Amino acid sequence: MSRAFREERAGRYNSLRLLGHDYSNTDDEYFITISANARNPFFADIVLAKQITALILDMHDERRIFLFAYVLMPDHFHALLRIRDSMRSLPLAIGYFKGKATRLYWKRARQAYNDGRVIFMEGVQTKMSSGL
Repeated sequence: MSRAFREERAGRYNSLRLLGHDYSNTDDEYFITISANARNPFFADIVLAKQITALILDMHDERRIFLFAYVLMPDHFHALLRIRDSMRSLPLAIGYFKGKATRLYWKRARQAYNDGRVIFMEGVQTKMSSGL
């Protein structure tokens, strides 16, 4: 691999972001899509889906974001939103959501496993599916 090629590729990091755009601007609306790992249908579990929905609405109530609309699908999430506080940015809001959602998922997965129920986990056999 030539040096020029490596330098060109190095400049393409985060190429989905607009260069020079201020993602903490409170005047801009954003349409975001967040997909579950490997597009697994984690949100098909109704208890987890309700917890994720509550998390989204809490972010709105805590004035982190202004939520125009959202849709929670079995394997992904769409939202039309605006950042409310100029001290926060879109990447920080997304990071907050993804961190909290991940913790909710693992808590729910442990709970379902202990109850002998199945919650979708890629490559993991649960009690019901393995016959334990």
